[in-house]
Amino acid sequence: MRAFLAVASGGGYSRAAEAVHRTQPAVTASVKALERELGIPLFERRGRRAALTPAGEALVAEAGPALNQWEGLAARLKERLSGEAQGVLRIGAGEATVLYLLPPILSTFQKKHPKVRIVIHHQRTEETLRMLNAGELDFGVRTLTVIPSWAVYRPSMHYARVAVCAKRHPFARGGMVKLAELAKHPLLFPGAQSITRVLVEGALTKAGHTYAVGLEAGGWEAIKRYAAEGLGVAVVPELCLTKEDRTRLALRPTGNLFGKDSYGVVMRRGTLLGAAANEMIRQLDPEYPLGEGGKSK
Repeated sequence: MRAFLAVASGGGYSRAAEAVHRTQPAVTASVKALERELGIPLFERRGRRAALTPAGEALVAEAGPALNQWEGLAARLKERLSGEAQGVLRIGAGEATVLYLLPPILSTFQKKHPKVRIVIHHQRTEETLRMLNAGELDFGVRTLTVIPSWAVYRPSMHYARVAVCAKRHPFARGGMVKLAELAKHPLLFPGAQSITRVLVEGALTKAGHTYAVGLEAGGWEAIKRYAAEGLGVAVVPELCLTKEDRTRLALRPTGNLFGKDSYGVVMRRGTLLGAAANEMIRQLDPEYPLGEGGKSK
């Protein structure tokens, strides 16, 4: 089953062999044996890649979480006997969560639970959802606009979006931002996958304003740095602004132009969680419906 899931995740037998520390012929033999046992093909060849059949996709959805629960059994048993949280806590998150939201929470958590090893996957939303559905994460902290049927999601942390620029920049002077004013200056954006960027460009386009992208960079740390250098204006989630940012940048409120930046816990429905994951989720969101989503150990 591990060999099958590794091929499904990596899209090929060579990468799967490396992932499970076996030879490629051994991985191929394992998958073929599983197909014979189930009586259905799980993969079809597409060039050099092994693509999942509908049956293979169904098995990933079932087998990933099941295997994960089995492999976490020893840690949950130790927790039950000792009354102390331990094992591995696996979280999927994006840049803003990894850099700004989680650090103070994890610092407090780790002091209380030194036996818990925390693994944070810094990734895009689609990868968090894929790993959750495959049972490779305990939960994610994301902004979701579409919620899969297999997932439980509750946005509970909300932050305003603000416009920032260098203090010497002409845009620095003024109160509440207006779209027409924003469109007059070069705009600084992170990658196209940014929800904030989608909202800003959508609002400008809908209002009929012509605007220019002055610079595109990978993430919020880069965007803030370039804004401080006077290269343009950026709309940034307030969560991403540190004390240092507030001293070197001019900030202007955007009101309800682009809505709030919201984050929440997402997990696979029915996942069996250990004590560490349960407590961490409660720290992030005391009202999260664990009874509907994760089950206690």
